[in-house]
Amino acid sequence: MSRPYPTELNASNFDYDTGQGSNPQEVTPLGTSNYIQTQIEIYGNELIQCTCPYCKRLIITRVEKKTGFTVWLACGTIALLGGCFGCCLIPFCIKSLKDKTHYCSSCGARLCESKLL
Repeated sequence: MSRPYPTELNASNFDYDTGQGSNPQEVTPLGTSNYIQTQIEIYGNELIQCTCPYCKRLIITRVEKKTGFTVWLACGTIALLGGCFGCCLIPFCIKSLKDKTHYCSSCGARLCESKLL
């Protein structure tokens, strides 16, 4: 029974394109492509290890947390619902409600900004 696909992987099972005027030592398999890998990651609260697209170094990001619209909205909502004795200030102490900005620890470039609203 013959199989429609090769059972062993070797160089004779693939077609190669050497290109015009290229060095015969350098062969590129057909069907492969060169691409630039971009990081499509969801940056969260934690530091992450990635390659900076600006300085091209392997870095661990630096995260800055700032008070944003979500914190002020929560504060206003608690105050309107009758938050007394400063309870409306609690959202300012909750780190997960703050806006996060990831920076490169090497060159300082802004990599990503995460806002809840």
